[in-house]
Amino acid sequence: MRVFLSAYTLRVDQSGSRKDNPKRLPQYCRLSSFDGHSDFRDVMESFLRHLTVKIKNETYKTYMKVISAKGKDRIICGVIESGIYGLSNNLRDVETGASQSCKTHLEK
Repeated sequence: MRVFLSAYTLRVDQSGSRKDNPKRLPQYCRLSSFDGHSDFRDVMESFLRHLTVKIKNETYKTYMKVISAKGKDRIICGVIESGIYGLSNNLRDVETGASQSCKTHLEK
């Protein structure tokens, strides 16, 4: 069994894209009022609740599902399962990038 861990730190840059001026220093927002009034924790909790209701995106053939989530104070932690679906897709070894097999779904 292989276990993968991803940890994320989130920062919101209020001054826009750095593509236009790559030398510009970022101006990070306070996440408790990142757009002037909304708390990002509330936005994230709403997003996680939404994932328990609608978990697939028909346009991009992707899905996300909350497996577990809990929060305390300013911390949210948990597991979100994600993937793609369609008629066929390659299964790859994430360490070598080699294609292991092709998974094909038959239409009925």
